[in-house]
Amino acid sequence: MKELLTEQTYALLDQWADLDANKEHPVEHPNDEKRWLDFVIATYREGVDSGNVANELAEWLMDKKGWEDVQAHEMVSRYEYAIAVLKAYNK
Repeated sequence: MKELLTEQTYALLDQWADLDANKEHPVEHPNDEKRWLDFVIATYREGVDSGNVANELAEWLMDKKGWEDVQAHEMVSRYEYAIAVLKAYNK
């Protein structure tokens, strides 16, 4: 993931995934949801290839952060949906 993101955006993801997010319900708490959305919006604003991020996100969450498969893939789906909404909004 580090290769795909700016240092600042990677830090947003890392902070959400490692320090604050509840892995069972990763965006249930408003603070966790805000941190997640900060990451999603940052990738969109920076023009990061969202397909590459989506392809790497689940593996990164599982391998580097110890997430379970189901939760990691749920977050990929949430990421893809959020990016689709941002793209549609900005058309």
